[in-house]
Amino acid sequence: MKKYNFLIFPLAFVLSFALGIIIFDKARSDSPTKYPYYVEAQASPEASSLPTDDATPVASPTADASPVADVTPLASPTADATAVASPSSTAPPAASPVLDPYAPELFKVKARELTMKLSWTKVKKANQYQIYRKKKNGKKFKKIAITQDTTFVDETVLPRETYSYKIKSRYKSGKKNVLSSFSNEKTDKISVLSKIKKIKAKGSPLYGKKVKLFYDAYGHVISHPEKLFPSAPSLKGPYEIYVNKSKNQVLIYSRKKSYYVPVRNYLCSVGPITPTGSYSLGERYRWRSLVQGYQGQWSVRITGHFLFHSVPYYSANPNNLATAEYNKLGTTCSHGCIRMQAGACEWLYRNCPAGTPVRLYFSSAKEPLKKPKLVKIQTTYDPTDPEYTPRS
Repeated sequence: MKKYNFLIFPLAFVLSFALGIIIFDKARSDSPTKYPYYVEAQASPEASSLPTDDATPVASPTADASPVADVTPLASPTADATAVASPSSTAPPAASPVLDPYAPELFKVKARELTMKLSWTKVKKANQYQIYRKKKNGKKFKKIAITQDTTFVDETVLPRETYSYKIKSRYKSGKKNVLSSFSNEKTDKISVLSKIKKIKAKGSPLYGKKVKLFYDAYGHVISHPEKLFPSAPSLKGPYEIYVNKSKNQVLIYSRKKSYYVPVRNYLCSVGPITPTGSYSLGERYRWRSLVQGYQGQWSVRITGHFLFHSVPYYSANPNNLATAEYNKLGTTCSHGCIRMQAGACEWLYRNCPAGTPVRLYFSSAKEPLKKPKLVKIQTTYDPTDPEYTPRS
């Protein structure tokens, strides 16, 4: 027996190994879910590549029901409930814009008749405001004016154009003047509408006749038709001239078949002896001697010694204007002739030929267009004179 002792240990090892295999195989058949990695190894490659409810969340971007999803957020791009998986929650907060305390706030840009009215906030320490403008589709803003006020009226706009505006303030920083950044931007359009109206004012010489008037987008009558028709190309005569002596206002109409179109609206000064009635234009003079040795530009005869002419000059020199007389325009102050600004007289001189009808009358009735306002001057030349350029 002793001679077989050397076989005991190898035989015991073989029996122990066989028993272990039997026990392991029994445990695998009874409880396969205890060995998930072994089960996955048996699955087909196609099945393992598809997202299933049994797959782990690492392999399944849509496994919302997985109890492990909350602890594996990086592998689940659709896990909205996970703070780490949400790009908006991980991104740093957006930086607040740095506001320039010296930049004004532009709160009003409004088209009114053929002007643009602007208003902005007052900036502390500001000693000047600069106005910038561009047209629709313009490439950049251009400076158009400087003011110390917080309002501005842009009278250089054109009909049917759209304009945008921005403002800068200038202020003292130490000993230097510094410009702020731009204000916000505001935009409006110079709209032009038209309507033919029947004149109902019984005191008007056009009573019962039709007049074509132009309006802005807010229903205001445009009182400066010269901006609509700079040279009246589509409204060539015949013209008719109406002078209301009680208002010191001249209206020039283009007469159409069934209505009148106002093409010019001028301020004037008549005199106590200026006649009333209907006349026709006569001779014209580039310069004409007036009473008391004065000279008048662009003079056109109405009747007798009554003429349309400019404000008097001390001599036949456009830089020798009687400034005090210019500043009386719109009042009854002439010696009988009808005074107007040089620009108005020049237009009448060139566009209203001899024979053009003129009607002079008194009437308190409302005219189709408002009487223009005078901007008083201190210069010795007429700012409307088309043929005089002041020295800079």
